[in-house]
Amino acid sequence: MSAAIIQSTAFVALVYLLTGGVALKWLLPRMGRRPRQVALGMFSLLSLLIVLAQLNRIFLPWVDFFGLGSEEGLPAVVASVQLALVGALGLLAASQPKPQRLLSRLYLGGVGLVFLHLARDEYFQFHEVYHGWQVSITLMGLVMVAATLVDAALSPRRLRIWHACLLAGLAISASGGVLMDDVYNSYPVACRDWTFLNHEQCLMLPFLEESLEFLGMWLALVAMLGRLSDAGPAFGPVGRWMLGLFPFVWLVLHPPHGNFNSLKYLFLAERSEVVVQYGRDVQLNSYQVEALDESGRYRVELVASTDDWLNFAKLGYALHIVDQQTGESIASVNKGAERTGARYWERYRYIESITLQIPPDAPANRALWLTLALFRDLGDRYPPEPVYGTALSQLNDRQVVLGELAQRSPAAAAQTAAFAHFENGFSLVEFALPEQAAPGAAMELRFDWRSSAESDADYIQFLHLRHRETGHWWIYDQPPLGEGLPARLWYPGFADSAGWSVELPAELAPGVYEVSTGLYRSNDRERLPASDAAGDSFLDGRLPLGSVSLVAS
Repeated sequence: MSAAIIQSTAFVALVYLLTGGVALKWLLPRMGRRPRQVALGMFSLLSLLIVLAQLNRIFLPWVDFFGLGSEEGLPAVVASVQLALVGALGLLAASQPKPQRLLSRLYLGGVGLVFLHLARDEYFQFHEVYHGWQVSITLMGLVMVAATLVDAALSPRRLRIWHACLLAGLAISASGGVLMDDVYNSYPVACRDWTFLNHEQCLMLPFLEESLEFLGMWLALVAMLGRLSDAGPAFGPVGRWMLGLFPFVWLVLHPPHGNFNSLKYLFLAERSEVVVQYGRDVQLNSYQVEALDESGRYRVELVASTDDWLNFAKLGYALHIVDQQTGESIASVNKGAERTGARYWERYRYIESITLQIPPDAPANRALWLTLALFRDLGDRYPPEPVYGTALSQLNDRQVVLGELAQRSPAAAAQTAAFAHFENGFSLVEFALPEQAAPGAAMELRFDWRSSAESDADYIQFLHLRHRETGHWWIYDQPPLGEGLPARLWYPGFADSAGWSVELPAELAPGVYEVSTGLYRSNDRERLPASDAAGDSFLDGRLPLGSVSLVAS
């Protein structure tokens, strides 16, 4: 047994013992006999599930039926039933005949509806379809906290212990369901950066998260049982039968799909879509790439499918962030594929959410590829699966490109005056032009660029030299930053410089040349309109830079 399992078990046992002791001394004695039995029964069931989860991890780690970190196992179903029970008790307390303020009835009814919504979401994992669900859950929790504080201020003093119980439950659940979930989803970055968390301890975060969520929602259950006890005798013979049958009714109304609650797969993959076709009849059906913050942390969500359960045995995903200039991988995550899913449209579908981070010491303003390979774990080697068909770009016959990323500069560009502003948000801040050059030699220039907007296209910068006397033109084109960050990946706050070394043809006639520049879209060669600092437009999108004398060497 690893030290991390012992530590996590000891921590959860201590928290449960302390919470159970407080409840036995100050909370449960204030309830009627039936509500007290319900609270003790649920606490015993949750404790048993935690013990089974740890035994599952120790003796049957490849089976996740009792795993607290699994969203498709038995604990997830029990969590949903407990949340639904809290909601039902809230509605029942709101409907009791004992005189109550109208606002209190509305409050209890609102709490009941919120918990029923959370119960459905816990069962079917609908929130997995939406990114940023932590924000919406947090806002919902803050509204519930505010409503609880208002109801506590308007209620008799004897009820405030139940308000405090509910607030404590929400706080404990938030520490597990939001904070720990966010840390675990940022693995291995957070575990690498936080020296007090090692690899084994990070892997225990789902266990701690679910354990704390269980306990927090149990305190919410106790709070509703307490309010129900105060409101009147709700547990007569009919009430007892209704309470006993409620979990079964809830499961009948929410029939299991596949491994219990995997309806989210229905929304995350379309029937006929095939993004990548691998061998052995395995397909990538869809994917999403989301920037979690501006530090270079990304979440990749993959949906794969097969018509044979065994085809996914020992498969895994290899994600790499590859520097486009060097072709080297600067960050990677390898993760075994979860064989959890539902059988829809005669195919099993699987979802995987993987987080990876661009290293903070990676060069700024570099173009990167996000690539995916599907590998098979053969014990002593991990061969990638061949790609048989895809519309995505490929680095090779086994590695597809999911998208392009830009490693951003850590500091936003200062808003200084610029020589020219383009209509798409680009600005040419400064430039350096030599006084003279020689035909057949290199002419050195420098351009300082800035962007205030996200770019939506690739642009090419042109350089025009026009002989002042003969009118002869010489034209040279290249991307603004050369081999640096392509213009299609420029972002708000982008700032960078490029030094150009332009080889002049030996046959260019000596003399004075007027130099101008500008940008055009690479796909249709349309020039990008530009204006000077005063707002006056440049004719034909051509920016006059000055003149250079070509002197024969």
